[in-house]
Amino acid sequence: MNDAALPDSRVDLGIDDAPDMSPDVVGDPATDPEPDALDPSPADFSDVANSLPSTPAGVQLTWLIGMVNASAAGTYQLTQEDYDAHFAKSFRNKLPLADFSNSLLISYESLAPMDVLGYEEDTATDGAMWAQVHSSGFSGWARVGTVLEAGTGLIVWVGVATSPDLDPAFGPLAANQIGLYPQAQYEAANVAGFVVEAVDRGTGSSFDPPITGTVDAKYRYVRLTLPPGTGEVGIKATHTDGQVNWNFGPHLKAGKDRQWVAVYPATAFPSYASSVGLTTVAGKAQVWGVVYWDRGLKPWSLDFDDQNVGCATIAADPALDRVYYASPPLPDASATSTPWNNPSWYAFNVEPVPHTFEVQATGGPLVPSPFPLAADAVTVIQMWYDSTIWPTNPTNEDCGH
Repeated sequence: MNDAALPDSRVDLGIDDAPDMSPDVVGDPATDPEPDALDPSPADFSDVANSLPSTPAGVQLTWLIGMVNASAAGTYQLTQEDYDAHFAKSFRNKLPLADFSNSLLISYESLAPMDVLGYEEDTATDGAMWAQVHSSGFSGWARVGTVLEAGTGLIVWVGVATSPDLDPAFGPLAANQIGLYPQAQYEAANVAGFVVEAVDRGTGSSFDPPITGTVDAKYRYVRLTLPPGTGEVGIKATHTDGQVNWNFGPHLKAGKDRQWVAVYPATAFPSYASSVGLTTVAGKAQVWGVVYWDRGLKPWSLDFDDQNVGCATIAADPALDRVYYASPPLPDASATSTPWNNPSWYAFNVEPVPHTFEVQATGGPLVPSPFPLAADAVTVIQMWYDSTIWPTNPTNEDCGH
């Protein structure tokens, strides 16, 4: 449903049969001023969200939620005047009213009616906010967010994130739990019912007893409870066709919520390999990696400064025949480093023994501890530069971002 990877602050929907409404759909906080913006529309819906503050972001979010509820109920139709009065020109240029009404608005209406419960105080600002809502249309809990354009106070970004932590059936994440959003993005499949397991980070072996969970149907989400003192873990996610996927990364540990893990089908890596003239070999391991910079943002931050690390290269020990970098979304034999807009890489037909993968970027190198690889399995590796060690993104200035 989404791009291959989403850092913590870029969350996505997990609603069955809903179109993609991830925060990356539209909007760009860095936009040109719009001094000729219209005055706020008379249709302000100010009575629907009394629990939101009267900041510019709170006022716009109140209007947005009220507008969606009224539109879904058939008591209001969004006009061009109101669209111009509330959405920034850059947003409207990317998504004219007719397109907005036939895509995002319909998707948001699937949540209506929405009752506002509160908002994320830790990350709310005058220009950005997440509202906490209960959705009768979805019969669940979610967050609706917006970011405003500096200078005009008009909406430049909107997003929705399903939120099991607001649901009494789940509640807030416990300190010894990890919350996961498995993603079967290769075939855009529904992952409800998939089984995932926490495994030892160093060996890939199961805990005793095994720690497993089943992805729920409402949120497409699963929580695992880890033994006391457990640090970083691996996540084994098995596709319904039997393909085993191992996921590793520094954010896979207790206390972290909404962490994505990939679930590839058996057809994925043969297809990826064929795009560069290769054939996958039985008994070998297949690898997909991604490189990020961890800025230490709070979980619901609406700060979208880039976390991707472009123009990075990967070395391995034991050495590989070749690393293929992406030309999104596929591996590209001509690419020589990670692309900034999808900082990922592939390795095919790797010996199924532990490997160290080193990232070299402007601020590098980054050398995580070795990752276990398994025969006939896909290993997904998230590699994060930590801002406490690398205070700036190690992507070089000429990388095109």
